[in-house]
Amino acid sequence: MIVAAAIKCADGEVVRNMRYYRIIQMPSDCIQGFVDHTGKFYTRAEAKAEALKYNQIKPEHQGELYSEDLWPEGLERTD
Repeated sequence: MIVAAAIKCADGEVVRNMRYYRIIQMPSDCIQGFVDHTGKFYTRAEAKAEALKYNQIKPEHQGELYSEDLWPEGLERTD
């Protein structure tokens, strides 16, 4: 299950938070994605497949996966 937005940098460091706008000053050598409940990093495409698997998004979801697709505005997680 996807639990947070994240970035993964070239050195392997993963920085996570619920929303991308809260991950400050993303270096250019980082890619955007998500992490699951075990801490595994997924690219946006991989995370979309994982979110579908756990019914976090609807099968008809179009385009890339964004944190707003998983957690509507106003809903904040405390992980």
